[in-house]
Amino acid sequence: MRKEILPEMFNYNKYPGPDFVYVADLLKSDACQFTVLENHKDALDATRFGQRFSEIMLKYDYIVGDWSNDQLRLKGFYEDERPNTRKTDRISRLSEYLREYCAFGCAYFILKNEEPQLIVFEEETEPRRKRRRSNNRRHSSQESREKERNASQKNKDQKVSAKQKRDKSKRRDRDQEGPSFEKIKRRPKFKSRSEDASRERKSNFKKSQKKTSKNQHTSLKKQSNAKSAGQHFTIRKKGN
Repeated sequence: MRKEILPEMFNYNKYPGPDFVYVADLLKSDACQFTVLENHKDALDATRFGQRFSEIMLKYDYIVGDWSNDQLRLKGFYEDERPNTRKTDRISRLSEYLREYCAFGCAYFILKNEEPQLIVFEEETEPRRKRRRSNNRRHSSQESREKERNASQKNKDQKVSAKQKRDKSKRRDRDQEGPSFEKIKRRPKFKSRSEDASRERKSNFKKSQKKTSKNQHTSLKKQSNAKSAGQHFTIRKKGN
């Protein structure tokens, strides 16, 4: 059976919370003590403050509480001289915080921590460990991607070098064998115009020679035919 907790003992951070007592200008508990610098509109309620309070607030020099929708919110601030602190967490930015992050005209109080402490909690260290693990995972994933990229590049280089070696060996073999038949066959033949003209003249000359020889032959044949037609032969008998 779930244990019931009274609203007075409920703490949003860690319960049961410490018991605070508001006396004069001091807010006290068994473990710590704060000085009340300002209590605007009677905003400080010791019981509700104890419900909201967490020991992590002890690392701040100032604690500011403001009300909105019947809910108390606590915010810590450092002295301006504190090293390694964000500007938004310095007490000089208090007016800006009240103006921009709090409800208009809200009730608020300011407490001074006279003895701030160096607090390290498991709640703080766990996210850092997670961040470290995520950073390590990110770093390992980047390394794995780089290894894969390098391996793929190496394989590409090896393939290119092997191809270059094959091409080089083919060129060497081709040079040793001499020009191939296909190259000789495909080699274009260029003819000059002078060669074409001389060949054309030779062919024309041969044609003219053939023609003249043919004409001479026909004329001689005609002459022989004419001579044979003009001759007469007489046949004589013996004894006449």
